[in-house]
Amino acid sequence: MINMIPVYINPPAAEWGELVQRVATSDDDITARVEQILRLVRKGGDRVLRELTAEIEGRNFEGTTRTETPISRSSEAEFVYAATQVPKELRRA
Repeated sequence: MINMIPVYINPPAAEWGELVQRVATSDDDITARVEQILRLVRKGGDRVLRELTAEIEGRNFEGTTRTETPISRSSEAEFVYAATQVPKELRRA
């Protein structure tokens, strides 16, 4: 089972310190999970890859073909604007 990463939208400044703490995960745990994912994808191909993407990232690529680009693309201006919206203290984390 994959632990989903919680999403916080505009958390109070008092919570920032706790939210930016890094979670300690052992290399063995990470290696085991990556090996499991690779085995599943080798066995199940694109179908399993789409299922894992939906499970891990919450994205659904059903109905897309290899030539389609299912992920929306942001412009450089959107990234620049978004960066200005993040407080300096949080960007340093």
